[in-house]
Amino acid sequence: MSDPSEAWRLRQVTHPVWSRVLTGVHADALDCLQATFAVLADHAHGRGGHLALGAHWRFAPRVLDDGTATVAVSLDERAHEARDDLGLRVDASWSRLAGSQVRRLAHDGQPLYVSADAFDLPWCPYAGRAHLEHSFLVVPVDGHDEQVDVVDAYHNDTPWGAARPGVWRPAPADFDSALTSGARVLAVEPGPRRCVDPADVMTENARHLVDALPRMERYVARVRAALGTVVGVERLVLDVWLLSRQRMLHASWVDSLGRAVTGARGLREHVDRWRDLAALTYVALRRAERGRPAQTSLADELGHLLAEDVALAAQLATEVTGAPRPTLREVRGTVLSALADVAGTREHTVVEAQSLRDLPGLTSFRLADVLDRVEADLGVELTGDTLAATNLWDLDALCGMFARSVPGGVPR
Repeated sequence: MSDPSEAWRLRQVTHPVWSRVLTGVHADALDCLQATFAVLADHAHGRGGHLALGAHWRFAPRVLDDGTATVAVSLDERAHEARDDLGLRVDASWSRLAGSQVRRLAHDGQPLYVSADAFDLPWCPYAGRAHLEHSFLVVPVDGHDEQVDVVDAYHNDTPWGAARPGVWRPAPADFDSALTSGARVLAVEPGPRRCVDPADVMTENARHLVDALPRMERYVARVRAALGTVVGVERLVLDVWLLSRQRMLHASWVDSLGRAVTGARGLREHVDRWRDLAALTYVALRRAERGRPAQTSLADELGHLLAEDVALAAQLATEVTGAPRPTLREVRGTVLSALADVAGTREHTVVEAQSLRDLPGLTSFRLADVLDRVEADLGVELTGDTLAATNLWDLDALCGMFARSVPGGVPR
């Protein structure tokens, strides 16, 4: 086959579950390791669940052996963030697995988080062109013991074409050939999300960035010193790309709060300035590859934007207001969404059911998943006073139970 990537494009499919999950992921604000955790989070907790990854605003560069610095984050660090922010726990991990081993594992249990060299992945624009760690989800195809689907949420424009979220169904041999260099595989188990108070998080963000000011200054100095080399500019391109996406994800998280945060508009404008700097670094790299030195003004703008990070985080921390109480309509919508997703049906089917016991996909164990999800989404906790067995299998009673759990009650 002359062009393996073309064969993969022809095998792109619409999956009844995972394609729908992909539509809700803010993929353009995620890196290639976060994106798969985001898919798993939204599958477990509902649309937008992955935005919790953007709550914490951090700056923690590391110094490399050659004396340069980077803000790039490892898979292990991303897995820790997914555990702390999304409730996703790594139950098992394997290294350097062949494609056939990955396919067998996928058919034995839950969907698998897989990372491999993008150079070998035909559906990626990096295939045959660039080596970098890339993640995707592998899920079994029902009724086909040898076949799996690849769910990839990555969104980026590259010099070799655009990467966009999608689902691919390769032939087993094609899948195996894509993992000839071996893959790292994680079995990830969803659990309840940690409930956080946005005001506390924003206060912590502001404090962290103030404490990080000396690290920012040292980092910018190392970047400036490395601008005379192509490698130094390449690392700057990656770092600014990562930093701009981190700020974009934080802005999306702030928007999702539904709170009166006037600084949110300034945050979006700040994100645009980071994206402008990203464009300038791409231009600088192209020129550096032709022997033209990068301008030190790139380091100046980097330092300026990092200083603005600190000021914006402080502004957000002072402006965030108390969480608005959900209305009865919003409580009912949250409960309906959770029931439909967990039961694998549509909301109107839930409404029309005489009893929630009539929903084929809703067992007692799955109902417990519904309760956990609604508690997390509403930021409430069912207590012994409100949690009654007689309310569990009736939609109206279940909604009323959650409404009574909202501190101060719900506005009508």
